[in-house]
Amino acid sequence: MGMSQNLITCGICKSKEETIVHSFLDCEMAVEVWGKVKLWWGLNNKEMKNVEDVFPGMEAEAHNKEQKLAVISIGIVTLCDLWRNRNEATFKKAEDIFLQIQKDSFRWIDSRANRVEIDRSLWILSPIIAINPM
Repeated sequence: MGMSQNLITCGICKSKEETIVHSFLDCEMAVEVWGKVKLWWGLNNKEMKNVEDVFPGMEAEAHNKEQKLAVISIGIVTLCDLWRNRNEATFKKAEDIFLQIQKDSFRWIDSRANRVEIDRSLWILSPIIAINPM
């Protein structure tokens, strides 16, 4: 008699096995969030099959050091907020994750970008436009 494996079902879609790739890229909620993030950043055609694909795909669109920092930060914040949203959906109430990504990434970049002045309202519209090296 073999050992039974307890598969954990995704707390968001409740239809697929919860794996790293599913939670961060393939779940319907993750696909929707990444679609909004890619559109916001202008990465419409960047395909991500593994979590390792997130940063090289996003970095390719950065034209300077400040934009590279911003795009890496947005990727990190998106992954963190996807995980936070997963936990909230699993253990309590989830919120609009894309708005949280926009707020969290602005706070992150604004607190670390010494040579860049960032307008919050422009950041919400388009981070690439909002980054103005001093």
